[in-house]
Amino acid sequence: MKNYLINNIDKIFPGFNYLVDFEWCVNEDYLHYGIGDLIFGSDYGVYIVIETKWLNTNTGKTAQVSRNIARNKVKYQSITYKKYAQEKFALKVIGASVTNDEENAIQFVDNQDERIASIIKYYHSEWGTFKTILYYVIIFPIKLVVTVIGVIIFSAIITVLIGSIMKNTIK
Repeated sequence: MKNYLINNIDKIFPGFNYLVDFEWCVNEDYLHYGIGDLIFGSDYGVYIVIETKWLNTNTGKTAQVSRNIARNKVKYQSITYKKYAQEKFALKVIGASVTNDEENAIQFVDNQDERIASIIKYYHSEWGTFKTILYYVIIFPIKLVVTVIGVIIFSAIITVLIGSIMKNTIK
């Protein structure tokens, strides 16, 4: 599940493109606090702590109870690990849990975290288009001009050096 999230983060949590940590120690001083699953960063100074849990998909009362316990545990972990990540990274951190539950695979810690992720998704799609336009209209031509100027200056230096060498060898 973690590999799937890493490989498909742009579809699952758009805007959180940077894998910051994988199986991170929640508190270095107290290892019994647990190991967090994934932390991703965005271009907007917001991290997302993602906790994953594979649920028992069997039928029956025992499996249902097991699923509910696992859902509650992963939600609690995402809430707790979000707090530790905020302290560790001193950034805005939102939290989410991801399970193999087909009806409710993604659960944010709270509505505010869900809204923040939604805003980042929106601006990521808008800014992504803007960055592409910015690159081809402004940055690429500047790079091209700088490269051409660099080649001209380099050629001039080489020409002067060769001329100087030739002048010294002829004397």
